[in-house]
Amino acid sequence: MPGTRIENEVGTPKPLEMELAKETCRKLALHFRKGNDLHFQIRDGRNTEELVLPSHAARMLLEMLVEMGLGNAVQISSLQPEISTQQAADLLKVSRPYVVKLTEEGAIPSRKIGPRRLLMLDDVMAYKKQMYRQRLDSLNELTALSEALGLYDNDDEAKQ
Repeated sequence: MPGTRIENEVGTPKPLEMELAKETCRKLALHFRKGNDLHFQIRDGRNTEELVLPSHAARMLLEMLVEMGLGNAVQISSLQPEISTQQAADLLKVSRPYVVKLTEEGAIPSRKIGPRRLLMLDDVMAYKKQMYRQRLDSLNELTALSEALGLYDNDDEAKQ
């Protein structure tokens, strides 16, 4: 229902909720394909209705069920398409001054309204993906160098 908000309660799932979350997650994962919407039939006694869950929401639902299955509390929050430097810092897991520096260097586009900087959420997430790829590439390069120098133990040699 547009405009209807559900109170966002936070609490640790009970053991039965954890088991139900695990089972539902397993079943849902079998039908989930990244990029595809999920179609559900909801039955409440006499009535049946088909619902379509957008792909992004389906992925978020799977993540929520995984966390609940592990016994973790889950909280849903929303972000506007344009976010503050503090929100960007929270998403990137860095300090706010570091985000300001990134915007000043042009690494993440931003605009100023008075003293405040605003960043597009998509730009921040693109930067986060880029940084993750660079870290992964560096780690792979370091691993290759270590192997070339013979610094890695070969599991077969270590057993002998």
